[in-house]
Amino acid sequence: PAATLRQPRLTRTQGRMRGPVETPALFLCAIALPEPQVSARQITDRRGAQLFGVGLAEAMAEAGHDVRTVALAQGNQSEPLDVEVLGPWSRSPQTILALRRNMSWADVTIAHGSATGSACALAGWRHRPFVYRQISDTRFWAATRFRRWRSTRYLRRARCVVALSEAAKLDLVDHLRLDAELIRVVPNGVRVQRFDTPTPAERARAREHFGVPADEFVGLVVGALVPDKGVADAVAAALQIDGMHLIVVGDGPERSRLEHMTQGSPPNRIHLIGAVQETWSAYAAADVHIFPSRGGDSMPATLIEASLCGVPSVTTSVGSVGDIVIHERTGLIVDGGVDHLVHALDRMRTDIDWRSSAGVAARQHCMKFEIGTVTEAWLRIVHEVDDRPVA
Repeated sequence: PAATLRQPRLTRTQGRMRGPVETPALFLCAIALPEPQVSARQITDRRGAQLFGVGLAEAMAEAGHDVRTVALAQGNQSEPLDVEVLGPWSRSPQTILALRRNMSWADVTIAHGSATGSACALAGWRHRPFVYRQISDTRFWAATRFRRWRSTRYLRRARCVVALSEAAKLDLVDHLRLDAELIRVVPNGVRVQRFDTPTPAERARAREHFGVPADEFVGLVVGALVPDKGVADAVAAALQIDGMHLIVVGDGPERSRLEHMTQGSPPNRIHLIGAVQETWSAYAAADVHIFPSRGGDSMPATLIEASLCGVPSVTTSVGSVGDIVIHERTGLIVDGGVDHLVHALDRMRTDIDWRSSAGVAARQHCMKFEIGTVTEAWLRIVHEVDDRPVA
C-alpha cells in the first residue's frame, strides 16, 4: 500500500579468504524491515561464520523482519545448511551476477569475512552500501604487504566495518590503516537458551551417547579439522594424560592424520565424531573444552557455547579470546604447543573444585553474548548506514 512506511532492506554476507589452509565460507541472507533485505555467506558448511549468519537471520526474523538466506557456493559437508546456492563457486560470473541482483534489491548488504567482502565490492558496491563483518584475526590473514593492500582496497568501499572487539578494531586501524570512524564493535553472539548447563542425568546420557566412561576426565574440541585449528595438538596432549578421553566434533582434511595419530595408543580414548547439527550434547559430556588454535581466529563461538554450558575452556592466546575467557577465573589461556596444553589440561583434571567454579563463572560471564542483544546492535548499524548518503 502507498501508505506503508518503507524500512531499510538489508544484505548480510559471510565469507573467508581463499588460502592454502582455509576453506572458503560465503553466504547471502535477505532480511526485510519489513521489505526484503539480504545477507550473504560463502559456502553451506556448518562453521562459525555460517552458523552466526543463520542465527542472526533467525533473530531478525523473530523481531518481525522478512529474512532470506542463500549461499554463494556449495560447501563440502555431507549435512550442509539448508539454504539456496547462487552459483558453482564464490567468484563465478553466475554467482557475482546473482549477488549483484540481490544487492540491488536490498538496502544494505552485510558481508561476513574477507571473501564475501571482496565479492560485494566487486558485485555492486556503487549501487547499494555494504557492511563488512570481520570474522578472523586481521594480522594473521593479512600478514603480507599484498594481502594488506588487497584487504584495505575492498574494505574502504564498505559503508561500515564491524569488528568483534576493541582489540580487533585497533588491528584494523593500525594494520590496515582504516579510518576509526568507519568501524563499529559488535561481538559474536549465540542463542543462550540453546546452551544450558546439563543436569547429572543429561551428562550421563551424553557420555553414554559418545561412548566415554561416566567417571573419566573428558575433553572436547569443536571445529574444522584443518591445520590452523591445532586439533592435532589437542589430540597429542590428551594422549599424554593418563585416562583422558577426547571428543572431537568436526570434519576436514586433517581427519586422516588424526586417525593415524591414535594408532598404537590406548583404544577408544580419542573419539572422532565428525560434523554434527547439534553440539549441546557434546558440551554436556565434557569436563573441559579445548580451543588449540594456531592463529587466525578472532572471537570463536565455541568458547562462548562451552561457557554457557558451564564447561571451562583451555584456549591458546589468539585473536580476542580474552574477551570470552578470563584467565584463571573462567578458564586458562596458554601459549601454543602441546606442552602448554598438557600442563593446563592436567590442572583441569586434578583441581576439580577450581574447575567447577570456573565453569559457573564462565556461564555468568558469557550471558552478555546473547544473540538478541547482538541483533539489536546490528539493527542500529543497518539503520545508521541506510541513512547515510551514497558517495
